[in-house]
Amino acid sequence: MYEKQEWTYVRFEEELEGIGKVQTTLKIGDAEVMVLRSGAVAMRQVYVYGERTEGTYDMGYGRLHTEAVTDHLAVTRANPGWMMHIDFHYRLALQGTPVGRYEISIVIEEDV
Repeated sequence: MYEKQEWTYVRFEEELEGIGKVQTTLKIGDAEVMVLRSGAVAMRQVYVYGERTEGTYDMGYGRLHTEAVTDHLAVTRANPGWMMHIDFHYRLALQGTPVGRYEISIVIEEDV
């Protein structure tokens, strides 16, 4: 985790079952969260409260156009730089077809 200007960046690697390794970067502001993924899955999506945002999702079979409408976004920081809670809810469409509503909650704690 590191900070640059008004943004906090968090990078980590995940092993997605049946898919492979994915490197994820979260770019976190007070009113916006961007998720960037590369590896077995490539993804770019921005979440901004009250806005429809466009992005992309690619699992190697072709790039899909995504749209997210974020209806809740909260970023809470405790002990700046050491702990953060991100909570956002959104409706997602792939290629213009609604696929669901998602509620994401992420807690970030720096290793000491």
